[in-house]
Amino acid sequence: MVFQSDRCFQLWQYKVSHKQLLVRSPRTLKIQYNIDIIFWGVGAVDIPTTLNGLTLSDVAAGEGSTADDAPTNRSSALTRFRITSGGRRYSVTAIGSQVFRNHLDIFESSLADFSENDGKRDRGDLLASAP
Repeated sequence: MVFQSDRCFQLWQYKVSHKQLLVRSPRTLKIQYNIDIIFWGVGAVDIPTTLNGLTLSDVAAGEGSTADDAPTNRSSALTRFRITSGGRRYSVTAIGSQVFRNHLDIFESSLADFSENDGKRDRGDLLASAP
């Protein structure tokens, strides 16, 4: 998976109970939609609270050229997601990731809440997914 955007993203929400992370580029007066990057089964996070533009990619086991690209957990279910922003490299280690474009309110979350109505909630248009 590769996703790229010039928009500003922020570390928006983390749900400890389900190990979910939301990184959002919120809508503005000029841009009518959010871009939400959702990670689940999060094992490690190494990103700043604000990213001005980013490229998101998943790093296959053994693909990275440095020790920083190697998975941080021996579990084969986890993927190292590389985030490049401003010439610097960051990472999130998680089971999976999805990128959505949506019109949710600033206080609405696109993270799963595992309630009865969660499956009926519209998270928006899926732009990218991995694995």
